[in-house]
Amino acid sequence: MIVVFDMDNTLTDDFGGEMRPGIPDLLGRLTDDGLTLKLWTHSTRDRANDILALHGLDGFFAERLYREDYDPQGLGGQPKDIRRMGGEFLVDDDPMQIDYVTSIGLRGFLVTAYRGGADPDPKELGRAYAAITEAPNSRWFSWLRRS
Repeated sequence: MIVVFDMDNTLTDDFGGEMRPGIPDLLGRLTDDGLTLKLWTHSTRDRANDILALHGLDGFFAERLYREDYDPQGLGGQPKDIRRMGGEFLVDDDPMQIDYVTSIGLRGFLVTAYRGGADPDPKELGRAYAAITEAPNSRWFSWLRRS
């Protein structure tokens, strides 16, 4: 299964200076489970790559889609049609994006927007992991864990 992540306020704060606690563990578990991770961000290529490298997250994503790739004028407001990347599940802090993916028959998980210095719910990423690994297209991962 292909899981697409947003970056700003999902993986990191909006400035990219702080990483949401627990992100490396979540990404590592999903990768260990055999899922493919991709990134769709409204940040520019240079900014996103710098932020991912700063936090040691650059090796997790098989493909990245940047603002230049889908919104070159930086107008914003476009829905993330993750089918463009073969995506089946979206993790994002924007309810509009989650509503969009579910409207096209895909799945998503809405995380609370992460702001620098915030104290996020420590169980939220665990719920995200459960939602991803229990998604219809990944049921065989649950079966593998039981055998």
